[in-house]
Formats: sequence, C-alpha cells, structure tokens
Amino acid sequence: MASVLRGNRESSVCFLIPLFKTALLVCLSVFIIPFLHANTALRNTINSSKAAVVEIFNYGTDGKKHGQGSGFFVSRYGYVATNLHVVVDAADVSIKTNDGKEYRIDRVINTDVESDLVLFSLKGLSSSRNYLAFTDGKAEVGDDILAIGNPMGLELTASNGIVSAVRDLPDYGQVYQITAPVSPGSSGGPVINTGGYVVGVVTMGYKEGQNLNFIVPGYKVLALVNSSARRPMDFVSWRKNGVGYMPSTSDGLLRLGFIYYNSGEFKKALDCAGMIMKKDKKFAKGWFLAGKSAYEAGNIDYAFKAMKYAYTLEPDMESVHNDLGVMYRKSNMSAEATEEYFLEMEKHPDNPDPYYNLAGIYEESGSVDDAIEILKQGIVKCEDTSLLHSRLGFMFIRLVDVPSAELEFSTAIKLDKSNSDAYYGLGSAFMKEGKKEEAIKIYNKLKEIDKKAAEKLFYEIYS
Repeated sequence: MASVLRGNRESSVCFLIPLFKTALLVCLSVFIIPFLHANTALRNTINSSKAAVVEIFNYGTDGKKHGQGSGFFVSRYGYVATNLHVVVDAADVSIKTNDGKEYRIDRVINTDVESDLVLFSLKGLSSSRNYLAFTDGKAEVGDDILAIGNPMGLELTASNGIVSAVRDLPDYGQVYQITAPVSPGSSGGPVINTGGYVVGVVTMGYKEGQNLNFIVPGYKVLALVNSSARRPMDFVSWRKNGVGYMPSTSDGLLRLGFIYYNSGEFKKALDCAGMIMKKDKKFAKGWFLAGKSAYEAGNIDYAFKAMKYAYTLEPDMESVHNDLGVMYRKSNMSAEATEEYFLEMEKHPDNPDPYYNLAGIYEESGSVDDAIEILKQGIVKCEDTSLLHSRLGFMFIRLVDVPSAELEFSTAIKLDKSNSDAYYGLGSAFMKEGKKEEAIKIYNKLKEIDKKAAEKLFYEIYS
C-alpha cells in the first residue's frame, strides 16, 4: 500500500507605420478578437457552472462548525455530490447554495467509500435547474481544467490548470492528478473542462514530501447517480446507525479509515482499525492503518508495535518499511529510520519514497555525496522520479554546481508539471546566475501551483 500523504505565452507585437492602418486592423482582428471571444466564452462557462456549486458546513454534536467543504448539483432532482469525508462525521450539515439560501441534508442517496464520494438530497428542495453534466469518457493528460469550490472559506473560487497525470492509488483506485491549486474547503468541489462538463471531484491526496492535488474521476460520480442498487436513507438514521457508509467488510473499513486519516481525523481512523481487528486480527493492512493513525494521534509506542506486526504478517507489503522509517525519523531515531528505508528499497526498489527520505538523512548528517548517490540510484530504479530529480537539484545547489541543478529541476518539471519544489528550485538557481527575467517567468508559473512557494521565490527575486 502506497503511503498517501506525499503558461504564460509571450505575444508578438506588430510595429507598423500609418501607411499600413488596414494591415494593422486585420492583425488586430485576427489575434485580438478571437482572444476576447475565448475569454468571454470561458467566463460564461465559469459563471454558469458556479450556479450549481454549493458550500457545505459540518457541525459537531456541540453545535459548533467543525469544518467545511464544497459540493455541486448533479441532477435535476436536486442531488448533491461531495467527498464522503466532508460529511461522514457530522452531527448536522448545512448547505448554502449559490443564491444564498441554506438547506439541511434530507436523505443520503448513495455512497462510494473507496472513492470517497457521497450523494444526498436537501430538505425543501426537490429539484434544481442548476446542475452540472458529465463529460463523456475519461480525462487525458494535458486536458485543460477548472476547479471550482470554496477554498479556505473563499466562496466560489475558480482556479485553472491541466490534468498532469492519471494514476492508480491503492484504496482509491484511478484518480487524476491536476495542477490547479486547491486548499482545505475545496474538497468535494467540481473540476470541469472548458466546455463546462464535470471531469472529476476534488479530493485531498498527498504523498510524503510532495504537494499533489488529486481528483476522483467524474465517471465514478455518474455511477453513483445512475446506480440501480442505491438505498436512500434519511440523514439522521444514516448518521446514527452507520448504515450506508459504515462498511461491513475489513476492506471497506480500511478504505474508510484512510479517508479519515487523509482528512486528519486520526482517532476515527484508529477506530476503523479497531473494528477491523475485531473481524480479523491477522489483516496486515489493518495493523498498518492502526500504526499510522496511532502515531499521528500521539500513541507512539503502540504505533511502532502495530507497524512491526503489520510487516510480520505481510513482509512484502508495499511502503510499510518506508512509513515506519518516517516515524522513526520524526522521533529522532535516524539509525532505525535508515535501516527501514534500506529494507523498503530491497523489497520495493521501484518505490521512490525511501530514496528521497534516505537522501534527507544523509544531507542532514553532512554526507551530500552519499545523498546524491542514493538519489541517482532511485532515478535509475524508479518510474516516478520527478521528486528525486528536484531533490538532486537542491544537492547540486549546495555544491554550487548551478548548471547541474538547473538540469535536474528542468527534468523534474518535464516529468511532473505540478512539482512546485522543482519550479522553486529552478527559479532560485536562475537567481544565483543573475537570470532575473527567467526567474520571474518561473515565479509566474509557480504562483498558479503553490502560492507559499511562489512567495518564497518572490522574496528571493526582489530582496
């Protein structure tokens, strides 16, 4: 099981003397009018799509707001789709529509635990003329997309990007990786193409050391809407009895546990692990979930025991040694962490995480040459190497080998256009060579991907 943690274009200018006024008008017609038309069409698409997007507020048993997310209407019957983790632990849920009206959940129509999706209806609303349709087929790498949601409580924010990869993540299935920036509060919001059709739903999946944004494909939501096996249930009963979302199998509980884990609900993730143990004490991935969740919840001793028992039950389970290494390193136990990283490399040489993490230990100890060597090994053995190239670039920066650093950062960006570390590193390398204009171009791209990294680069450029 993999650990789920971790352009601007220059326009040409025509310089023409008055004799060529007609030619200038033709030039303007050819280049400017289509540009304005495209902008107008895109603006209309965004505005019409926003009408179908809702803001979702999660309230606890104390009556206080515990979180918020996004959602959107998916049918004329007024069904709303969002991430399961947005509402699964709520005592009450309030939905605010585009016209400022507020509703409560009426019935839970359907759920997909594996894909972190839920479909529900609203009290007092039996239909909606503002709903989004779904694109035919699957998205492809390079497709232009727009993410619409309520990041950090900023209502109906639209951000653009592309589909940068199509991936299969354990316990999530197929997901799309996107470059459009998303933040807490964006979860559950729609991602549309330039025609206004739903491509997917924002979810929050991260890998150790990276800031990657993932969306659940739209065809999975459409399957929920069209399913003939759905069993609608009023929200109070759904919340009280767990029927419809609390899985009855160990695999289902594992998926739900990781939904909680990736949402920062570590105690609830640990509860799911406990339910798995009651069903099957020899289920290795349940102990894996227990170990990761317990560590984040502060139960350190139990966490280490659970992780060790997980690989005792299933010695070849992917990432368990890497994640145990991460736990050791966070506990300032570098020797133990190093041993676990080497074990992960031995068992799963194509997993880039242990190479990346071990390089960090070497770098901290001052062994930059060893860090470079282990990163190069990872680049040869792994398929997903963007992060390794960017870390290697920072090693070369330390050695004041700026040309080699630029090459590594550029390679990382070619492999993954959402790698904010690589963009930042390349901009920083340009500044070290006095290439301010090139650094500014990198900054303009970076601010669309990672605002914090962009601010850091901005300071380097103008300080």
